[in-house]
Amino acid sequence: MLQTADRARHRAPYTLVVLQLVQDLDVILPVLQELTQRGTSVRVIVTKELVEKSRRVQTLLDSTGIRFEMVSRARLLGGKIPFWGNVRQLVTATESTASPHKLTHALTLQARKRGIPSYTFQHGFENAGLTYFDTQFSPSSIGFGSEHIFIWGEPDSLDSRVPEQIRRRCIPIGRPLAQRQPIRPEALQSAQTKVGIFENLHWERYSTEYRRSFLRDLRLTIAGFPDCLFVIKPHHAGMWFTKENREFAFKNLLVVDPKDPEWEPYTAPDLIPNFDAVITTPSTVALDSASMGVRTAVAAYDLDLHKYSPLPLLRNAGDWLCFIKNSNSPAVEQTFVSRWVRTGNAAERAARELCS
Repeated sequence: MLQTADRARHRAPYTLVVLQLVQDLDVILPVLQELTQRGTSVRVIVTKELVEKSRRVQTLLDSTGIRFEMVSRARLLGGKIPFWGNVRQLVTATESTASPHKLTHALTLQARKRGIPSYTFQHGFENAGLTYFDTQFSPSSIGFGSEHIFIWGEPDSLDSRVPEQIRRRCIPIGRPLAQRQPIRPEALQSAQTKVGIFENLHWERYSTEYRRSFLRDLRLTIAGFPDCLFVIKPHHAGMWFTKENREFAFKNLLVVDPKDPEWEPYTAPDLIPNFDAVITTPSTVALDSASMGVRTAVAAYDLDLHKYSPLPLLRNAGDWLCFIKNSNSPAVEQTFVSRWVRTGNAAERAARELCS
């Protein structure tokens, strides 16, 4: 249930947690649960805009019993909330100098001015400034305000171009993952082979030729396997496929549109266990799928995706068709995951660091 501000509850020092993006809750929920179990005083603020955009966020927080306050971005940026006097430390799921993180970056700078420790998390496999750079996000143009950055892998999992002053702030904890109950939507309960097709948030990173090739080969693959059910899952925040009205007329195709109330509650990790194989654009979905032991391939085309090795990299229609027909060795997925994610209880490590 949504809670209003309770000043009395926050007279003692507390950990302030701020959520602003659709993907934030998945990053930080396991840590929130661990802190709650330890009896740590935590204040969770969720932007009003996020709750209005995704009812899943409120539903999931309510189901776990985590109390939270809904505050508009304008009020937070205006400095009226939070009440910095009792904040022991600030924790954000996503923070950097990139424009989507404007709010949490501003709050982090406010906290640092007051001498309040600040923490943030690696929030994706291709995390700009940590594991990913391009012409838009170069080592000199992307940075972090947070004093401490929890990362998924060992220090050598960071891009070699990460500046030393950022590298020193990184704390390897592994990847916090929430416990999930198996979900079998009625539409996915057929006995036929099911293939999940996932797009990521950052389609602007890809060339026109990449996009055309992806759509062309997707069409050919769906047509080539009429007995398989292909399920396209647009990214909750990006929704490139559905925004551009790329409707395909195939009986063996299902598009799970996040704008549809029926499908909005389901994220990639919820759906992946229903699939026999997954094809994704370069994204964290590859790690999600491989971690669950599902056969995984990445649409590569003109991109250098050596980081995704030894997963199959698809560069033409023949690669797509071959992947659907053949099986990977389970060792392929296991090798990929162990290369980039530290083993062990990441949420526990993060909570221990925050409580020290």
